Amino acid sequence: MSFCRESKVRGRKPHRCDQCAKLIAAGEEHVGGAHNLDGDFVSFREHVECRQAWLGWRKYMRTDEVFETSPFLIDDDLEREWFETRHPIVARRLWPQEAKS
Repeated sequence: MSFCRESKVRGRKPHRCDQCAKLIAAGEEHVGGAHNLDGDFVSFREHVECRQAWLGWRKYMRTDEVFETSPFLIDDDLEREWFETRHPIVARRLWPQEAKS
């Protein structure tokens, strides 16, 4: 990897969170970054809570593989209870409540 940058930013326009696929509103603080992995440029935007949950999940799973072998939260086979206990905001994004009739 020739570079990796990550910082908290406020976007001027809405973005999609790469972790949960939900909207990041314009002006909302979130994590933005980019890296070059094996010659491929990759940029990302994530809710702050989703980034923290993803890092916590990788630590819980005891893996340092954080790029190609680490799926985004929306794509991973997750333990729902772990997220509901430790990252309830992210759990609500990943598993929204069913609409009540």
